[in-house]
Amino acid sequence: MLSGYVLFDVNDIISSHFFDKEINKDITYQDIRSLEEYFNDSGTCNIYLKKAIIGTDLDNVLILISFDEISGDITINLEAEQLEDYDRQELKSKLKKLLSFI
Repeated sequence: MLSGYVLFDVNDIISSHFFDKEINKDITYQDIRSLEEYFNDSGTCNIYLKKAIIGTDLDNVLILISFDEISGDITINLEAEQLEDYDRQELKSKLKKLLSFI
């Protein structure tokens, strides 16, 4: 889970990279004791997931997070094809749910 907004199972992590400034090397999500502590200082990470819930179920999601001392950016990349099979109303509903979490 990322701050309660992105839900996922640790087993669904395809890859993750966090830069640890204390030891000056990349670590994985599993090495992070607390995301809140990690992002108290400036930091960056990316997590590639087989499956995530961000208001709606999504597959093959890449999440990029970057924080400095003042603000942060979160970018969510997903395959547009997974949204093509829905009729207009279903797609509108899924996108509303996704946007309500962002």
